[in-house]
Amino acid sequence: WRFEFNTKNEPVRLFGILQDVSQRKLTELKLEAQNKELVFQNGEKEKREEELLIANAELTFQNSEKEKRADELRIANIELAFQKLEKEKRAEELIGINIELVNTENDLKEYIKGLEEMMFVTSHKVRQPIATILGILNLLEDSANAPHDLNRNMDYIKQSAIALENFTRELTE
Repeated sequence: WRFEFNTKNEPVRLFGILQDVSQRKLTELKLEAQNKELVFQNGEKEKREEELLIANAELTFQNSEKEKRADELRIANIELAFQKLEKEKRAEELIGINIELVNTENDLKEYIKGLEEMMFVTSHKVRQPIATILGILNLLEDSANAPHDLNRNMDYIKQSAIALENFTRELTE
């Protein structure tokens, strides 16, 4: 720019080149607005990055806790498998013991049945000769003690005594 002055030193003319800077000014304003937007977005990205770092740390912690829990569950699973095997062994032992008990019970039932039969037979086989001997003794007391009757009764007593002896021998064999 250049000015032309009169004698009183007052500007009279202005020489210069006029340039339109409005487009440049608009571009500067746009750039300034975009720059502010970028600064804002960078601030938001930094906040988001901090949030993501915090979330990542939390996820890392949770993952570590899950791994610890998974290890605990694996150990518990091994313990349960061991307990299952022990229970299966115990169940097999109990089944074997139960079979033995059933067999023993059946043997005892047979033994008791045999004893009951033996007691029945014994009571009848022993009681019959004893009853015969007692009956003959009563006859002897009541009889006139005739020698013929006495010999016959003595034979009956002898037969009953032999029957008792044979039976007691059978019991011991």
